[in-house]
Amino acid sequence: MVSDFAFRTFPERSESELSKIRSAVVSGQALAEVAREIDLGRYLLLGKGEDQTGGRDRPSILCDAMEALFAAVFLDGGLDAVTAVIHGLLADRITEAAEGPGSGEGIGRVRRDRRRAENKKPARGPAGFFEDGGACGDTSTTKVSMYH
Repeated sequence: MVSDFAFRTFPERSESELSKIRSAVVSGQALAEVAREIDLGRYLLLGKGEDQTGGRDRPSILCDAMEALFAAVFLDGGLDAVTAVIHGLLADRITEAAEGPGSGEGIGRVRRDRRRAENKKPARGPAGFFEDGGACGDTSTTKVSMYH
């Protein structure tokens, strides 16, 4: 979905450039940053030890949680729903990655900072399980439960 969005947004870019954009946006570190921006760690059910040792802000856990959140949205609402969520969360990063180095003050960063200032929180939705060896590395099974 990120590759498709980048291709449609930047059709003039080479395959190599589009691949670099996608890699920058879906890396484990990038997904962990997105999780921090939406305060996803706050909603995770962790063991006592993991919680006490900073698990809510651990990049690998946040990355896994983002992937599980995307999977849960897909399982509950289908491709259109997860595409909308992914584009909503990552579109600014795709633009930033396309702007290249030094784009930290680009429109993507401005939009993210504005959302953070407005204290927007993640949407709450379905529960689901997801097993994958995605951008975060090792294969794991994660349950996502969002409550009202």
